[in-house]
Amino acid sequence: MSATDYSGQPTWPAPDATSGAAPPSAGEAWARNPYLTPPPPPPTAPGPAPYPPYPARSSYPSATPVPASLPFPPYPGYPGYPPVVYPQRSRRRSEPMPHRGRLASIAIAIALVAGGLSAAGGTAATIALRGNHGTETASTGAFSGPVSASAVAAKVLPSVVQIRVRDGNRGDTGSGFVLSSDGLVATNNHVVADAANGATMTVVLQDGSRHQAKLIGRSPSYDLAVVKITGVSGLSPVVEGRSAALQVGDPVMAIGSPLGLSGTVTTGIISAKHRPVTTGANGSNSYLSALQTDAAINPGNSGGPLVDMRGQVVGVNTAIATLGSVAGGQSGSIGLGFSIPIDTARTIIDELVRTGHAVYPVIGATIDVGYTGAGAKVSAVDPGSAASTAGLHAGDVVTALDGHAIDSGVDLIVDIRSHRPGERIELTVRRANVTSNLIVTLDRRQG
Repeated sequence: MSATDYSGQPTWPAPDATSGAAPPSAGEAWARNPYLTPPPPPPTAPGPAPYPPYPARSSYPSATPVPASLPFPPYPGYPGYPPVVYPQRSRRRSEPMPHRGRLASIAIAIALVAGGLSAAGGTAATIALRGNHGTETASTGAFSGPVSASAVAAKVLPSVVQIRVRDGNRGDTGSGFVLSSDGLVATNNHVVADAANGATMTVVLQDGSRHQAKLIGRSPSYDLAVVKITGVSGLSPVVEGRSAALQVGDPVMAIGSPLGLSGTVTTGIISAKHRPVTTGANGSNSYLSALQTDAAINPGNSGGPLVDMRGQVVGVNTAIATLGSVAGGQSGSIGLGFSIPIDTARTIIDELVRTGHAVYPVIGATIDVGYTGAGAKVSAVDPGSAASTAGLHAGDVVTALDGHAIDSGVDLIVDIRSHRPGERIELTVRRANVTSNLIVTLDRRQG
């Protein structure tokens, strides 16, 4: 007989604890229930040993423990982080070489490292960066309120052009911006320098139309030039702003034709002002007190405008810092771009339009740019020059100009170039451990 549990299912007496046999009261029903005493499993061969338990997480090996002070995990470049390798596409022999964008490259090192632009016999432009001035800021900002980057781009793009210079089988590409409705365009000298030797120029407008152009004037010393598009009218000139009104951190936009891609817009900020930079192209040197920006600037951007968020031109994009060339060519932006301030460029451009050339200030002395001490060492003084008249001697070390500390020879030349011929400057000079001040009236030279 069986009883019934709370679920209504029959229950059975338990088997004998020793023999497993049915108790006397179970009767035949107990024996017929196969679920009460299942038969023992048949013997089997021994199986593999069980897997060991997983170790605790704390026992995992760690190549680079993260300090508790870091609010983020290790990043590429952090000690112990595996290197990140980016695949690069090789150009097939059958593929044509694109037009080579003209942009001076830069060497950020104690010694100058030239980054070449030349290919198939092209000329190379190099740049050296010296000094590390503290940035200066204007007392008033250049921006009255938030403006969208798309609105600025729409305003300025029609005034930006691509410049193509061809000399035989060699082609180069740069950028420029429209100065007048009848086709005057400003650009860099190193973009159009070959045109002075017979190369042809073609300007591509924003609508894609192509027009011939001629060289109006150029200044290798300031790396600026003006060209004239032939047979056009009704163009939209840019609006020029004031670079002196910029503050470090102000947003800016670079527009041009990097790598031949016309109408390219990139954005960033003003990273520094009055950065002493020297560029070299076609055997001449340009010494600039430049604006520094992290807006992406690449080969082909040279001569294009740097604009503020009012759509006003505040600089002429001229050079970039690179970490060296890649595969025999020029490497691209690493966030260190340099532009000629429009306040400087405006005066030189006006001269080029009026006379076809520009003049720059000199003191009539040779500066040893390889001098590694503090200041700028004078290696020679021209007889009858402004420097000679002021009493400057070979071997003197200039330590300040108008009270501004001079770090190097390039620093001194850049500071002199920021003035105009005929102006008077005060040089602080160290001679045989004696310091004195000399007043120099700047002379002029064409170039």
